[in-house]
Amino acid sequence: GADKGNYSVVIDVTVNITAAPNEPDDTNPEIPIGDENEEKIESLIEEIGELTGEDGKRIYDAIDHAKDFADRLTEIRDIDGIESAELVIEQDGEAVSAMRNVGTYDLILTVKAITNKTPGWVFKDGKTEKVATWTVEITKKTVTVTVQAKDRDYDGTNIVEILNISVSGILEGDDLAVAAETGTMADASVGNGKPFTVNATIEGADKDNYETVYTGNTVKINATNTTSPDPENPGDPCIVDEDAIKAEINTAEAGSTLKANYDGAAHTDEALEGFLNGLKGIDGIADAVVKGYKKADGSTANVLKDAGIYTVEIELTADEKAEAPAEAWAFANGEKTYTVYVTYTIDKIKLMVKGITAVDRVYDGTTKVDLNTDGMTIEGWATDADKDEFTLVIAPKGTIGNADAGTNKTVTLDISGTALGNYIVEYAPVRVNILEELGALWDLFLLISSTGAALYSWFAYISQKRKEDSFEL
Repeated sequence: GADKGNYSVVIDVTVNITAAPNEPDDTNPEIPIGDENEEKIESLIEEIGELTGEDGKRIYDAIDHAKDFADRLTEIRDIDGIESAELVIEQDGEAVSAMRNVGTYDLILTVKAITNKTPGWVFKDGKTEKVATWTVEITKKTVTVTVQAKDRDYDGTNIVEILNISVSGILEGDDLAVAAETGTMADASVGNGKPFTVNATIEGADKDNYETVYTGNTVKINATNTTSPDPENPGDPCIVDEDAIKAEINTAEAGSTLKANYDGAAHTDEALEGFLNGLKGIDGIADAVVKGYKKADGSTANVLKDAGIYTVEIELTADEKAEAPAEAWAFANGEKTYTVYVTYTIDKIKLMVKGITAVDRVYDGTTKVDLNTDGMTIEGWATDADKDEFTLVIAPKGTIGNADAGTNKTVTLDISGTALGNYIVEYAPVRVNILEELGALWDLFLLISSTGAALYSWFAYISQKRKEDSFEL
């Protein structure tokens, strides 16, 4: 102001300096980090543990997982009272900066409270640091190597030539190459689908991060001996003529050898004895044995009994009779056994039903007629046991073609029952007379008097009355 030169001013100021929250001072020598902050730290530590993988295991994925933890570490460091949060990664006792390749890694996390002031911060357990450890195992990733080998004739060696090879499953950007030109079989013998070991070379900076599985590593080694067992080539058996086997099967299925009529008996191998003997008559086949039967619906049958079509499984065994060290006989697949399937058919037989009659009636507009089965007989059961085992049901009413009146009309029977599985049911013709509605009595009289000339007077009387459309008897 304009008069400030006329005054002497004394300023008396008093100020109170108080400790900020969570700030240590002489009256608070140790300040707790606080429950809320500690819970947040524990939660972040738990998240770090989850990032190490399920149960500490993960499959190689070409990613450096050392970088996965950076955000959580930053969050911990930003909490009041925390001086540092450091994660050390070690492999074989040595600190490493990356966690990418296959191997076992030890992780040590140390979280420290601020202690460069006196007094400082502490955790609720009274300590100034927290330590957490984990072990992480990164395992190899599997790649599939598909190979194609060259089938060849028997030559006495166990080496096969690989024509093509492809690899799937290599991660983008990784350096891995698989090459192979040959494979090695366990032996040199003839066979179809023989497995072999791939003689592969695996190169590349990332080869230790992968393991290989092979597919397609089978080969066919063809027999070359088609005459007789040769002791000079013990790995090259004489081959059974498969065309002869097919011809035997075709002949049997086309003829009656593999067919029979239902007879009510349970049959097994004896039903195929002639066919089996025919197979055993082929050069190089020592035995032919039935292994099982299947019905048309695919279910297994223990015997051949009921009518139907069966598939029979037969195992053929090659002849071993040869002078050592010859391989004797084998089939084209290189094996000592060979399975064939044939069809065996059991046909239904005829069952004849007799003695059924129909009850004549007046026209009523329907096609159903009553049946009389009192005199019914059934002929043709294969066995007496079938009479009791199977049912044959005749419906109480038969059916005519139309509802019109007429004489000697054909009646169709409605037949059901379990017997139909093995029998073709036929029946003697059944006839019925359907009388006209208005002339019912007249027609009935004609029927019962047609053979009696002595009733002629009745005929004349009824005829006259019929013209008058009235009857008095």
